[in-house]
Amino acid sequence: MRPLLLLLLAALAPTVALAAPRDPDHRPTCHTPEMLRHRFEEEGGPAYSGPNMTRPAEAGYVDSTIYPLRIHYRNADDADRAATVVLPIAEDVWHTEIEVMGWPQPPTDYGVGGSDSYDIYLTNDQTQGGAYTYTTYDSGIEPDTNPNDNFFSNSSWIAVDDDQSWIPDSLMSLFVSHEFNHACQYAIDANESTVFVWESTAEAISEIYSGLSSDYTSEIPSFQSHPNLSILFSAYDRQVSTYGNETGYYEYGGWIFGAFIEQAFGANDGTELLQMWTDLATGSKSDEPDFVDALGLIGGADFPDAGQLFLDFSEWRLMVAKFDDGAHYSDAAHWGKSSEVGLEGTLTLSAVDGTALTPVNPPYYLGDSVWEIDVDAASTGTLHLDVTGDSTTQWGIVAAGYPASGAAIVAKARGADGEEVATDLALTGVTKILVAVANVGPSTLDPEDSNIGHTNNFTLTLSVISDANADSGTVDSTPLDTGAEKTKAGGCACATNENTGLTGLSLGGLFMAAGVVAGRRRQR
Repeated sequence: MRPLLLLLLAALAPTVALAAPRDPDHRPTCHTPEMLRHRFEEEGGPAYSGPNMTRPAEAGYVDSTIYPLRIHYRNADDADRAATVVLPIAEDVWHTEIEVMGWPQPPTDYGVGGSDSYDIYLTNDQTQGGAYTYTTYDSGIEPDTNPNDNFFSNSSWIAVDDDQSWIPDSLMSLFVSHEFNHACQYAIDANESTVFVWESTAEAISEIYSGLSSDYTSEIPSFQSHPNLSILFSAYDRQVSTYGNETGYYEYGGWIFGAFIEQAFGANDGTELLQMWTDLATGSKSDEPDFVDALGLIGGADFPDAGQLFLDFSEWRLMVAKFDDGAHYSDAAHWGKSSEVGLEGTLTLSAVDGTALTPVNPPYYLGDSVWEIDVDAASTGTLHLDVTGDSTTQWGIVAAGYPASGAAIVAKARGADGEEVATDLALTGVTKILVAVANVGPSTLDPEDSNIGHTNNFTLTLSVISDANADSGTVDSTPLDTGAEKTKAGGCACATNENTGLTGLSLGGLFMAAGVVAGRRRQR
């Protein structure tokens, strides 16, 4: 694995301007990913091309009497703002993320910034209307602040734009809680190379901290609009950036992936994402284990790898706005139509019998292609779904049937490498169906795999089976998949694919079942 996030001395870092906020109609962004992407790819590589990482100039500072926190300000006129707005917020964030959630305290910077306290700067130096968190390896500090633990820890500091037209006091807590989580991430694995996990985690933690998902809904469409894109990508990858502003907040809108992890497996209290970061920690400059490895540990034996976890996320991402069924995200009914997953197309049930569909935008590893099917409420029988696709990956299907009221009935299946996969969804009482074909990646999936930059194609074949044919177990002489739907706690369902022996479990049911978290916790 190449160590993408190598630290460097500021003396080697020429000054360059960061990009301005991508869309002035939205609040400015965290620029940490730009800095991560600009780090050395390997020791002895070309000169660093990122921003100048020397500390911003300051007119003064204010110290916390509760925690090791120091708030610096560039303008003397901001002294009161630093003391009465930023510092109390930073203290509350420290209390919540470290003392309540359990994230590790950012390590000391050994006096850089004038003390051993954690430094937050109100400044306009490289912030470009937003904020960033970056390493303090500009003073000869050893890259790993504690070589004796299982973390690759770096001390860091935060810069927040002091222009209130960009970040008014009313938004300060959102920025400080987000950036401070980056500081905690640096304390765990400063060398994690997948940018998506940095931003989706920090934004999900910030959303938990604020308790107001409405503050973050404007970002969701950037992530949901093109579900074929991988959760291994960020807006700085060409596969995402090709869509311009439409996907400019991709990894930020990806907070709904972090929310899925928190709500499906935990108590939505920040501890599941902490555990995920603990599981991807390297203890060295190596990037193994990585984000994909950590995903394979989240759900225990029932979710043995990143592919199985992603298949269940493929279910959850369907359940938003008008498709919210009350058994998945806690408040997705209020996210708005633009948060709904992007569709390959909409069909009617009467037109799908015998239809073979191929996606206009085939999915990358850990990406989806989604169709909507309108159903007459009087329909009966079964919808049979069959996927055949590129043999270099594994495929999964999620079919969610929505009754007039109540939780969706979900049929789900997954195949092995290159294997055809099929499942069935009962039509009785269903008024609408969403179908997601998930590219769950090969059994050897790794973020460093060069194939993650290429899509994989498939064919989805749909057949409507009458009740009479279902009794005989045949459709046009083709044997049916014998997997049966089973209603789970919370009203969701799963289907076992007899071809693979794998079971897709409803996370809506898991979230509502007692004892899930206690039974799943894992140790390093």
